[in-house]
Amino acid sequence: MGECRQQKAISSWAKSARMPGIGCITALTSSPRPAFGTPALVGAQGTRRDDTVEKEQLLTFTDGVIAIIITIMVLELKVPQDAGLGALVPVIPVFLSDVLSFTYVSIYWNNHHHFFHLVRRVNGMMLWANINLLFWLSLIPFATGWMGENHFAPVPTALYGVALLMPALAFYGLQLVIIRTQGSEGALARAIGPPAQ
Repeated sequence: MGECRQQKAISSWAKSARMPGIGCITALTSSPRPAFGTPALVGAQGTRRDDTVEKEQLLTFTDGVIAIIITIMVLELKVPQDAGLGALVPVIPVFLSDVLSFTYVSIYWNNHHHFFHLVRRVNGMMLWANINLLFWLSLIPFATGWMGENHFAPVPTALYGVALLMPALAFYGLQLVIIRTQGSEGALARAIGPPAQ
């Protein structure tokens, strides 16, 4: 496979596998770079790289999207022009809806991290299920702002309810995908427990 160049540090997978003598890695220049979420060959022996890289990329991407969602909600709060306390009264409905939505999105972020502590490797289905969840979460700022600006009118409030329901369904879908990937004896299935009869 040609000459391999000595690396300055032995990779973590070589250390964990206790593979003495692995001090060089042959670059596979003939094969294209694999897609995100696909295990890559990193050596002449076909050793697969550590799957935690993909998991960390997924978590970092999710953290970034959720941070943007929360930022958009905060930017919806308009600063009153008057210095008196009475000027805050019109902002109260928007503020209350933002507090509710912030709490809701924070619960999803927290649960997402707990989920992925139980996941060792990420596949394409998990990536798409995660993107689906992020899409529905990204609609919450719009529904929050519309409901707050219209003082909890029936139609905006109903849309807000739908905007809260859809991430719940998407999160449940992500849960099913992880359990399907890990199997019924996987870490997440054991943590959740058997389905109610």
